[in-house]
Amino acid sequence: MEHAEPPAGQQEKLQEAAFVYQLLQQRLEELSQQAAVIERAFFEVKSTQDGVKSLKDISSGELLIPIGNGCYIKGRGSPGEQGVLVGITQDILVEKTAQETDAMLEKRTAELQNALNAVAQEMKRVSEQMNAIAQNVQKG
Repeated sequence: MEHAEPPAGQQEKLQEAAFVYQLLQQRLEELSQQAAVIERAFFEVKSTQDGVKSLKDISSGELLIPIGNGCYIKGRGSPGEQGVLVGITQDILVEKTAQETDAMLEKRTAELQNALNAVAQEMKRVSEQMNAIAQNVQKG
């Protein structure tokens, strides 16, 4: 039994649907990568926020200040009484209280959560479009 080729008009529609489906697939992948970046930033901010909140529980004495890649600087003092230096640009730091820093980080967390929600909604919309295309192609 031979398989008949679809009419020319229908063939063009199938090719167009396949092209649009591929574009949507690419968009979904981009959105997935964007969501991963936002999630990493979200968890980094939450970790920083936890560190700032724990400052009030540290007594004075020797401190280990992380500088990255498992490296620390020894320091002395009472971090709960000192301000937190916050980068507002690449070259500018401002001193804020722990409370001000926590409020700033809370705002940043909310912004990242909103961005993540927006990406998730867009991913859902794109997936629904892909499903609609797949259903239309199956119906013929």
